[in-house]
Amino acid sequence: MADGFTVSVEARALLAMFDRVGPSVDFHCREVARDAAKRIVASAKQRVARLTGSTQTNIHWAQTYDGKGYVALGYDRESSVDRRTTLRRNPRAKYAARHRQHHVDLYLEYGTKFMRKQPFFHQAGVAEDAGFRRRMSSAIQTVLDDLGR
Repeated sequence: MADGFTVSVEARALLAMFDRVGPSVDFHCREVARDAAKRIVASAKQRVARLTGSTQTNIHWAQTYDGKGYVALGYDRESSVDRRTTLRRNPRAKYAARHRQHHVDLYLEYGTKFMRKQPFFHQAGVAEDAGFRRRMSSAIQTVLDDLGR
């Protein structure tokens, strides 16, 4: 017959620590994510092929709609012109509004049937991946160490 043993644990302290981990980790991870988005934007701005510089100036980072993270974008939503607004202002601008290309970043990144691809965003993200993972795990470990004391 095997010997048995009994363990009794006071779980209140452990559960209280878990309650404190959430907001602390969220704050630290958000800081790391914002730093990563800034780094990706800087790297993408260096890598983008530019003729006029408008694509480079439109590369930016923003907070996600739910506020839980950050995203790097290659176009500026505020500077994009809605076709209907343009036609109301100037009826002669039909041709210009119809042929206006808002997604030059996508055309450069993936190419078209008329031009070869010149990727800049994917390379910037891949270059940031290892550093992001390292900084994220370090931030989480720091929070866990601080709460464990």
